[in-house]
Amino acid sequence: MIRNLKAFGLALFALMAVSALVASAAQAQTQRFRSEAVNTTLTVTQDGTEGTETAHQIFNAAGGQITCAGLHGEASSTAQVVTTIQVENITYTNCKFLGFINVVVEMHSCDFQFTSHDEVSGQKNVKVVQKTNATKTCNEDPIQYKASTCTVKVGEQPELTTAGYHSINNQQEVTIEAHVHEIQYTANAGCPSGSGQFSNGTYEGNAVATGEETGTKTMVKVWWE
Repeated sequence: MIRNLKAFGLALFALMAVSALVASAAQAQTQRFRSEAVNTTLTVTQDGTEGTETAHQIFNAAGGQITCAGLHGEASSTAQVVTTIQVENITYTNCKFLGFINVVVEMHSCDFQFTSHDEVSGQKNVKVVQKTNATKTCNEDPIQYKASTCTVKVGEQPELTTAGYHSINNQQEVTIEAHVHEIQYTANAGCPSGSGQFSNGTYEGNAVATGEETGTKTMVKVWWE
């Protein structure tokens, strides 16, 4: 009897463990960006007041660090549940690089694309992709910023990890946390790194996405789960 009870207990434990794994996998497969409206326009800005520590957008490359105090971008969706959002019309404000202020980050033909959950790798990915309706590719017309004699260019990035997401303010908004490594870029001879192609760039920065119904401009809830 005791032996049978032990066997039953082990079987029950195994069943519970498998059930938990299945539930976890099912949850992972359904993590998406969500909105209470079918047609949603998203505004993406820095996390917090411009210039505060949580708002900073920091990119390390070419032997230097560019820090921007503010961020603004836009995205749109035509479904209540989507896997990816492409942030367009991106502008960075009050950027500093190599001791120079008001450095301009030119996005040119590039946008940022965020994937809520990658079905193959399980990673949440951020990509640098071609701007919608652009006549040139992101590689032909890359992101660029410069200070004095140093120019840095960032082209298409097919898969970079990791981006994290969570809902805030009672599922009113979504926070996007970018902790990105191995960014590929080029630098010229005027940069501290010297001239060449590199893949050691990093990006750190948080942003908040708020939503409104396209057309009516009524604020709507957006969340991630």
